Amino acid sequence: MAKKKGIHLIGVGGIGMSGLARLLAARGWPVSGSDVQDGPLLKSLRRAGVRIRIGHRSEGIRGAGTVVYSSSIAPANPELMAAFDRGLTVLHRGQMAAALARGRRLIAVTGAHGKSTTSAMIADLLFRAGWDPMVLLGAELPAIGGNARMGAGRWAVFEADESDNSLLWLKPSVGLVTNIDDEHLDYFRNREEILRMVAGFTGRIAPSGTLIGCSDDPQVAELLGSVSRRTLSYGFNSGAAVRAEGVELGPEGSSYRCWINGAERGEVVLKVIGRHNVLNSLGAIAAAEAIGLDFDRARAGLAQYAGIRRRFQPLGSVGGAMVFEDYGHHPAEVEATLGMARLWPDRRVICVFQPHRYSRTQHLMDRFGASFKRADQVILLPIYAASEAPVEGIGPQQLCARIVSAGTPARILTADQILSRLPKELLPNDLVLFMGAGSVGALAHRFVARFGEKTSGKEQGALLPVA
Repeated sequence: MAKKKGIHLIGVGGIGMSGLARLLAARGWPVSGSDVQDGPLLKSLRRAGVRIRIGHRSEGIRGAGTVVYSSSIAPANPELMAAFDRGLTVLHRGQMAAALARGRRLIAVTGAHGKSTTSAMIADLLFRAGWDPMVLLGAELPAIGGNARMGAGRWAVFEADESDNSLLWLKPSVGLVTNIDDEHLDYFRNREEILRMVAGFTGRIAPSGTLIGCSDDPQVAELLGSVSRRTLSYGFNSGAAVRAEGVELGPEGSSYRCWINGAERGEVVLKVIGRHNVLNSLGAIAAAEAIGLDFDRARAGLAQYAGIRRRFQPLGSVGGAMVFEDYGHHPAEVEATLGMARLWPDRRVICVFQPHRYSRTQHLMDRFGASFKRADQVILLPIYAASEAPVEGIGPQQLCARIVSAGTPARILTADQILSRLPKELLPNDLVLFMGAGSVGALAHRFVARFGEKTSGKEQGALLPVA
């Protein structure tokens, strides 16, 4: 048998690309990848047999027959240019994801917020139900050992990235839309372009498939009413096909009574906290309903779901103050995450926030200002550029002024200043939340490693009824 030519991934340290590399290696392909710096994801890929090179050089693609890139890779990248010059097969990561999904029945989850958790919940409950799904996520799910698994079952669960239209290569049997919001405005010019992208995604669903959507979102509700395919709605509203009643929230978990198509099916108990996670779990139950997984098996799986990394993840404590890390970087995510922090009502909430991208900060400045109202104080880091050029008049100073004018005390510190000052200011009943999609996560881990004690659990408390 002829030896397989390798597959090389440029920017393999990203969460999406690393998942592709893991799946390709599991299929037996010789896989290599490159990135500008090392990190935990690359270390795990090495253990999976992926050959890693730090830095991008034309010789890095030697031995490859196919080169995969993402939208974050510049056209002038030396490896990408070399691949075209040598006539290799060059694929966008969305094309490779679609190729990997062929032969499986695909559940694709997209939306501005909640898609990582919703797709992780679906993957987790299918895994625990013995359906052995293929999984590709934009976050690490400890239950499956990372952000991807090959699986041998007939179903696949993919988090469908809407940030650059790459989801339009997928052909799902079940498509799930969590919500529609002004996001990724570095790529989309306006809300109309986002709506066209979502409509394009629904058009890719198999004619015999199902579109699932959160009907609490007016634009998703409108979308559900405009398609010819089977639809299934979920949400808190009384018209949703899959809905929750009697929601109780607390710092140790959540619970509610689940109704499906007008009939009460039973209580759902979750380890994860927050009203938005109740909503995410309803989406997972709707997906289970769409593919014929029994409700009792679905809720049993959800009861064991323990979350994904970087989503209100407890890191430890510093002088009695609880420390959490979260990936949220949009005003809607900030509000939801601070809502979780407020489930400890007697704690002072200090939010350390790193704005992500100049474009996002510019377009959402007014919304950001009001989104921190549930924090007692905010510490802003400089903007994490994510390869963007600075925008004149857009920086942490402008955002700080908006937050203060909305009524929340705020100040600007560098990472070094946070490490030197914040430990001295903390009280034993504080809750410190490091939030953002950039380097703030590493800062949070340094903070706990230097000054505190690591932990794997959450403080316990009573469930609180929610109207």
